[in-house]
Amino acid sequence: MTLKRPERRCNQLAARQYGLIARRQALALGMPGDAIDRRLTAHAWLRFHPGVYRMPGTPQSWEQALLALCLRGGRGTAACGRSAASLHQLPGFNKDVVEIATPRRLRSVPAGIILHRATVPDADQVAIKRIPVTGINRTLIDLAGVAAREALELALDSALYRRTTTVSRLRRRMDEIGCRGRPGTAMLRELLNARPPDVAIAESPLETRIIALLADNGLPSPVVQFDVYDHGAFLGRVDLAYPGAKVAIEVDGYAYHHGRAVWQHDRDRRNALTGAGWDILHATSESEAGLIAQLRRLLGL
Repeated sequence: MTLKRPERRCNQLAARQYGLIARRQALALGMPGDAIDRRLTAHAWLRFHPGVYRMPGTPQSWEQALLALCLRGGRGTAACGRSAASLHQLPGFNKDVVEIATPRRLRSVPAGIILHRATVPDADQVAIKRIPVTGINRTLIDLAGVAAREALELALDSALYRRTTTVSRLRRRMDEIGCRGRPGTAMLRELLNARPPDVAIAESPLETRIIALLADNGLPSPVVQFDVYDHGAFLGRVDLAYPGAKVAIEVDGYAYHHGRAVWQHDRDRRNALTGAGWDILHATSESEAGLIAQLRRLLGL
């Protein structure tokens, strides 16, 4: 029996999996068990985890570490929590945590890896970068149990703004899972209650921080993403607004307001708003104290 075709298939699969292949995958592709063992003995394949092998010369990475554990855990295993948040590109979560949910008891795992003994059903799984990962709803539910309130709020607003989920879908998944007594459930429900389905969501993490800052200082809640008109003419959209007082807050985060064209557009819009009698305040991560004082004065508080 020739091994050229099975070996070629194994190499092609490993190339799509960060240089990794599970023993069960190789067997399914027609590679005999003794042929696999010979490759391990000759160091043509390298043991990475029990039943998971790495091709020599493959660069090691965070993604590879996640997928290796998912391959080892098998069905029902997925990146979760902070790792899932990073894969979903939620703000505040970087590639510095390897966190996995798996129904299997995995022994002898490298130090620093966070394992949760749980089965992730197919309904709660998606694939990102070929890595099994909890879907956005399950990710937010899991984050509620491990993340600080501010981090969870930023992640939630990012997901809602990008429309990867909605308040109603997230509520429904929480009810389906049965989150009563689950860590962080009350905090997540409180955040959802503050975000009615028909109300606009903050466009950036900094906007969410500013809204929380206003609430912490006893100021009324602003309208988010407010469209300003003057005698029927559209003047522009402001990040946060108090329409009755004609006070607007523009949140100046570089990632959301940069480039000369954007800069010029913002200046033109500001001129139109001030000409219509609006006061414009600019909020940055360094201007919080001054913003509160100015806002109290303009609102007459």
